[in-house]
Amino acid sequence: MPKLEELAFARAGSYPGAVESFHVLVHADGRIAYSVTDAAGDTFALEDAAPTEAHIRWAKSWNRRAIRHWEDSCGPKRQECDGDSWTLEFREAGAEARMVDGGHGAYPPAFHSMERWVRVLLDELRAAYPMLDVILDH
Repeated sequence: MPKLEELAFARAGSYPGAVESFHVLVHADGRIAYSVTDAAGDTFALEDAAPTEAHIRWAKSWNRRAIRHWEDSCGPKRQECDGDSWTLEFREAGAEARMVDGGHGAYPPAFHSMERWVRVLLDELRAAYPMLDVILDH
């Protein structure tokens, strides 16, 4: 099965202080580097000093995601300006990066499952580093 090496999820049109992008880099030894950028462009980054069991499980769960089967564009047939758009870029081992572009109010199957999956790492980052909430909520 393909191994996830990199993933970036960005969302525009979110409420003030919301996370605008979340970037994850999965190292060959299981360590994870991740960064969060807020709406103002401020970034907080963290890298595992050693592989953690939770992060190894998270990265391995990539193989259960439907993301690799999504179309490159998920835009609606009719353009609506609901203020929410998103992009997801990922790269698997031995492959080129792919970008999935989400339109206003258009989401592929299992989108919310993917969001919850990404949020597992983001919530862990927030729990480990309470100052992140201060950075993101300014």
